[in-house]
Amino acid sequence: LCLYIRKEKALFAGDTVFVDEQGRLTPPPEIYCDDVAMARRELKRLLALDFDKIYVSHGESILTGAKEALKSIIE
Repeated sequence: LCLYIRKEKALFAGDTVFVDEQGRLTPPPEIYCDDVAMARRELKRLLALDFDKIYVSHGESILTGAKEALKSIIE
């Protein structure tokens, strides 16, 4: 489940994506995901939104350049 706040260009991603110890966005690890391949495919849907920030449940949130960070793990 993700929540999108258009006015703030913010995506509250919960467990949809994680941020690792180096501050990089990552797909959800297998331990938290029943179907890793599907989860990674579904991340592409988020690119249709206009956002610059991602707030995550695991790791430090990304407050600038979040959409580009998401593109980099998908491509």
